[in-house]
Amino acid sequence: MADAKIRVVPGFSWFGKNIGIKDNTLDFGGILADVPCRAAGVFTRNTISCMTPVTNFI
Repeated sequence: MADAKIRVVPGFSWFGKNIGIKDNTLDFGGILADVPCRAAGVFTRNTISCMTPVTNFI
């Protein structure tokens, strides 16, 4: 994705971090809203057996 652009959305912050799931890529990330809001998630299948499923929804 050499042409990918970072877009700033007012009221939201984001992060990406390498936590060792893959090689040296950003393999984990999150988005934080400045105020409470409704949200939806997209989850992928993985082969790591130690992951905890998301069960708490606001």
